[in-house]
Amino acid sequence: MSFELLKAYTELVRLLNTAVVFACVVAGAVIAGGWDLQPAVFLAALAASFAAAGGYAMNDYFDAGIDRVNRPDRPIPRGIISLQSAWVVWVVCSFAALVLGWLLPEHSFSVVVFWVVGLYFYARRLKRTMLVGNVLVATMTGLTFVLGALVAGKPERALFPFLFAFLVNLAREILKDIEDRKGDELLGATTLPIQAGIRPALQLTTGILMGLIATTVVAFALEMFDWRYLAVIIPTDLLLASVGIAIWQSQEPEFLHRLSSRLKWSMLLGLAAMLIGRMP
Repeated sequence: MSFELLKAYTELVRLLNTAVVFACVVAGAVIAGGWDLQPAVFLAALAASFAAAGGYAMNDYFDAGIDRVNRPDRPIPRGIISLQSAWVVWVVCSFAALVLGWLLPEHSFSVVVFWVVGLYFYARRLKRTMLVGNVLVATMTGLTFVLGALVAGKPERALFPFLFAFLVNLAREILKDIEDRKGDELLGATTLPIQAGIRPALQLTTGILMGLIATTVVAFALEMFDWRYLAVIIPTDLLLASVGIAIWQSQEPEFLHRLSSRLKWSMLLGLAAMLIGRMP
């Protein structure tokens, strides 16, 4: 396998994103049960990563037509990876996720099954529907923390991490729909900015981000995390607020893509804040 082809496969499964999924499952276990991690935590993180990798491959498989307009630099539109190869990646990764998930406690396995099935239908149809796909993928992202907490035996402690991940990813998904509206509209998608207009989509995104900032303050007020949490969550909130303001300045795809990257960084910063706030 050539280096170019190997690089294309890492792009197909979004290797950095799958690594973040792995980290979020481990973080969920740490937040719930502390830093003394059991081997099952890493098994769960690996299962989640395989499910995510398969979902990304299936997303590119079904989005091949849209990506020719919105993302011509993706591996399938570039002609480096075929549709059949993307399908095989989904099968292999999803099977690996289910096998690893089967080794986990019963409720944990249910989360892995939900991911594999949900990501397939998200990529096949729900991604292009108004808000349903956005809510589904945000829920699945939040469940990475829940899975870690389930394995740690204290799922109730994953409530705030779930809510943080859900809200930041819901805002990011709507922002991506605004960014991709040109290609989506050409192929008959019914996303929020296409059905309701750009302004309502911007209003909802801003509201979600402001609500997210409020939840980070409430989490500290309820003493879920110690004072060290503030050192990282304050810059995180400033980053979130900057996105909420900047989205009104321009709706050009390139600009929105940069803002989407900011939200990805805010997710990682929020994760760091929660971990630091739970350190012994």
